[in-house]
Amino acid sequence: MYNKLKGFTLAEVLITLGIIGVVAAMTIPVLIGQYKEKVLETQYKKGVNIISTALQAIMAEEGTPGDLSNTPLNTCYQDKDAACFADVVSKYFKTSYTSDNQSFKDNFEAIEYTAYLPSYMAGGVFVPKAEAIPSETTTCNQSSCPSGYKLDPEKNGALVLLEDHDEIEFCCIPDVPEDDGYYWKRTTYGFQTTDGIAFGFMESDGTSYPVLMDVNGLKAPNKINQDLYVLNVNRRGVVSSSSN
Repeated sequence: MYNKLKGFTLAEVLITLGIIGVVAAMTIPVLIGQYKEKVLETQYKKGVNIISTALQAIMAEEGTPGDLSNTPLNTCYQDKDAACFADVVSKYFKTSYTSDNQSFKDNFEAIEYTAYLPSYMAGGVFVPKAEAIPSETTTCNQSSCPSGYKLDPEKNGALVLLEDHDEIEFCCIPDVPEDDGYYWKRTTYGFQTTDGIAFGFMESDGTSYPVLMDVNGLKAPNKINQDLYVLNVNRRGVVSSSSN
């Protein structure tokens, strides 16, 4: 007698392969996204460590420990002096590109941008100036939002009771640009380290020292709070993120 061999039919195999394909299509993009986020997070921590270490060295060697205001870097910020920044960077950072390097200029300074805000405060905090329009009631539309704001899509056409709500606060959201060109054009001096992290010294308000940081240099996505951050450095050299 012969034993009858049992196996999967072609239909069963195809169905199984189809299920595997669907599961893979659903999970692989998630895993890739999580991996990319982890890489950017690691680079962010490395970038903060790089700038923090350099600041501590500057204070220890050319000023007073714990007081960044008594260092050449403070002078660079106050004078908005690119040559001064270049001198500091050459001493305390290992760079692959600087603002003096044409490649850096081509990739950062020449980036096109279209979004503007009416006022800018050092440290990466954008505060558009706005005044509420006096009225009893109004309807949310784009005209409700002054320069620096845009209409909240969820509030389009909504009725506003002005005795309960400020029209701009209720209808609008800050129109903060995400493209990196907007931010790089507001740096006095920029450079990229050998670790592939780009930094730029921004305008100071006299109480803090904002530093723009792109954790993966020229690579995408170049979006604020994804790989692009504004770091706020206080007078003691303590670094924190103040990106909007």
